Amino acid sequence: MVPDLDIFEIRDFEDPLGGPYLECKDCVKITKWWNLHLKNEFWQDYRYIKAHLKHQYKDLEKINKAILIKNNERYSGAVYNPSFSFSHLVNHLILLNHLICA
Repeated sequence: MVPDLDIFEIRDFEDPLGGPYLECKDCVKITKWWNLHLKNEFWQDYRYIKAHLKHQYKDLEKINKAILIKNNERYSGAVYNPSFSFSHLVNHLILLNHLICA
């Protein structure tokens, strides 16, 4: 039985297209177009995530403001302070989580 010699044509560079193909395969580089394409995808995702988090932060601010307004009767000295509100809300959520899990 004679082995199939066509397998060795590319390896032995008998085919004129075999050499460039193997050179490309051995040293793969990301082309400038793909580099720009991947960076563009990353920045699109980054902008989407940033906008989504900003929207969620605004929702959290509204929730916290509603909590403070509701508790204003109980704590007459409560004042809405946006710079304090996010951490205040996080503390409420942590406390609520502990109460639920207990």
